[in-house]
Amino acid sequence: MPNMNGYEVCSRLKSDPVTRDIPVIFISAQHDIQGKLQAFRVGGVDYITKPFQLAEVRARVETQISLQELRQRDKEYIQNLTREIESRKRAEAQLLEYQQHLEEMVAERTAELRQALEQERSMRAQLIHADRLASMGQLSASIAHEIKNPMQSILGCLGLAREAVEEGEDPGRYFEVAEDAVHRVTDILGQMRELNRPPDDARALTDVTAVLHQVLLLTKKQCEQHNVEVVQKTQSDIQPVWATTDQIYQVFLNLVLNALDAMPQGGQLQITTTQTDRPPGVQIEFQDNGVGISPEHLPHIFEPFFTTKHDGSGLGLAVSYGIVHRHGGKLNATSQLGKGTIFTVWLPTTLR
Repeated sequence: MPNMNGYEVCSRLKSDPVTRDIPVIFISAQHDIQGKLQAFRVGGVDYITKPFQLAEVRARVETQISLQELRQRDKEYIQNLTREIESRKRAEAQLLEYQQHLEEMVAERTAELRQALEQERSMRAQLIHADRLASMGQLSASIAHEIKNPMQSILGCLGLAREAVEEGEDPGRYFEVAEDAVHRVTDILGQMRELNRPPDDARALTDVTAVLHQVLLLTKKQCEQHNVEVVQKTQSDIQPVWATTDQIYQVFLNLVLNALDAMPQGGQLQITTTQTDRPPGVQIEFQDNGVGISPEHLPHIFEPFFTTKHDGSGLGLAVSYGIVHRHGGKLNATSQLGKGTIFTVWLPTTLR
């Protein structure tokens, strides 16, 4: 080129962004080492001295073109890789930010849930306390009502006895009535004590079939008087349960007597004893074909002092319910008015 040698041309090409990636091969008649070094310093990729073979020049050009293509692909790969790395870094930063935000949300939500749980526990405790107070009030009112009548009878009889003595008459008949009233009060108080009496340390492995046999022997005469047939169905190999024998005896006795009261015209009492696996225990069903219990009364039959009998205390089923539950068992009832009632007792065979 006029006024410009090959080194300057190469320098111009390499300084221009448009042409700097074009490979430059020097072809020169100079053989000195300084010329070759200068060619490489200004950006040349090869140096061919004259005379040269055309095939050699073509081969070197093709080689440089291939190398340039490889460099371009490497450059593009590196650029793509760099973009991918940057993209992943941004994604990681976003994920880290989201994770931190999520942790803050979880911590905030956990604190809210913990506070809500504490409030719920507090409210539940208040409700339980209020329910206990209400139950105590209701129970106290029921006790007062149940004791009031016999106490009035006692006071009345004592007044009549005083008048009889003053008039020179025998007060014995008044004392007999007063004594009956005292026994009734004593019976009510005794059953009230049973409502909350925990199972004592006398709990041991108890054969429920043997206890049931004793109850049926005791009530055999009453069953005959009520014209009630007792049918027993007992599964073989019934396992013993952990229980206080006299308390379970009382439960079975209450349920048998309750069935007799439900069949004033006679009937059949079927008692079925079976073993349960899940959970392990023994189930005893007392099924009568008596008058049944109305749907509105059924939910209340285990409440203290609830009774539909004119001479009942309303404590027998409540006491039985408390005993069974304190033994870790269950007592429930199903009934159809006019068809009969089934009381089901379940007691665990493992200590609870």
